[in-house]
Amino acid sequence: MQRARTGCLLILDQGHFVGIFTERDVLSKVAAQEVDLDQLQVGALMTPQPECLHVDDDLVYALNQMSVGGYRYIPLVDDQGHPTRVVSERGIVEALATLFAQEVFNLPPAPPLGVPQDREGA
Repeated sequence: MQRARTGCLLILDQGHFVGIFTERDVLSKVAAQEVDLDQLQVGALMTPQPECLHVDDDLVYALNQMSVGGYRYIPLVDDQGHPTRVVSERGIVEALATLFAQEVFNLPPAPPLGVPQDREGA
């Protein structure tokens, strides 16, 4: 995941989509836990049968699932249930920033940066 610079992996078993493994799984199930990494299998760590959307679903459904479920990734599946891609929070933000580039990149700093009115420590 680190080499591929991705935050999740879709897990297939004999061609069938069975789960998703995310950086959150690493943090909550591996980090600071007493586990034998040589014996640990991804199947024990992944989220089995995650909620998915169809590739033709509107973006608003992904946003809703992410918000309600607290997900950062939503797999998209085709008509046969095979995963085709993943929608990520970051991808949505980047797409919106591209669509509304003029509005996003021309915003003043918020909160406005300024010089403190009072001297500190004097």
